[in-house]
Amino acid sequence: MLGKMDVERSTASEAGTASLGIQWAKFVCVVACLLALWGGIFGHSTRTNRAVDLLFRAISIITGLLLAGFFYGMQRRLKAAWTLGWILPSVFLFEFLIPTLLAVATLIPKPAGWIASILLLTLTFGVAMGYGRWWNRQRGYFFRPGL
Repeated sequence: MLGKMDVERSTASEAGTASLGIQWAKFVCVVACLLALWGGIFGHSTRTNRAVDLLFRAISIITGLLLAGFFYGMQRRLKAAWTLGWILPSVFLFEFLIPTLLAVATLIPKPAGWIASILLLTLTFGVAMGYGRWWNRQRGYFFRPGL
């Protein structure tokens, strides 16, 4: 059953106007892009291994450029941006999840570490499912009739 707010959101997306959610997505995209480029240019921390530092800087710059392209696609309402809206968060999900789970597994003792890992996985995929549901409703913003 659709509530009144769901119908208003879907009509705004279908009409082609930028909903508040899309505006927030653009804002978050710009901030994340600038932070990634900042980290790529100035570095994350003092690492003793120069090769690892350069690798992390390169990943940050690539992430920043991908986010800049994603913002451009959202701004221009390109159909490829809607597809990129599925791919980029999936990559970022695993980019966050893998190091975090490795840190939890090594730093927290076994019984509590497993509980923390399961809780982390559940919460992370819950957020991902919510994002996926929201992003699917934004399709009308990118796929306008007549274009």
